[in-house]
Amino acid sequence: MKIVAGGKEFAWDFDGIEQPFELAKIAPQGTINHNVRVYIERSEMDGGLGD
Repeated sequence: MKIVAGGKEFAWDFDGIEQPFELAKIAPQGTINHNVRVYIERSEMDGGLGD
């Protein structure tokens, strides 16, 4: 997934992550200046996580 925030962009592969987490933990330093909690849900349409 490509994420654009604060005039910066980065990509992240959420493969296998099922627990909520703070976006700032994976974003380049200084990109996220507020709390953003990420929730990932399995999708059988695309084979589910990790497929």
